[in-house]
Amino acid sequence: MKQEEAIKILIQAAELANKRGAFSLTESKQVALAVEAFQVQEEQPEA
Repeated sequence: MKQEEAIKILIQAAELANKRGAFSLTESKQVALAVEAFQVQEEQPEA
């Protein structure tokens, strides 16, 4: 398994756990920020 695939699986697991209520509100925010750090941002063309 490649690292990119492993990270995607970990993110999916965190999202599923959050949907099931595994995290408090503060923990959910921290997990969301960590997930955002790994998501690839598409650059917006400047107008």
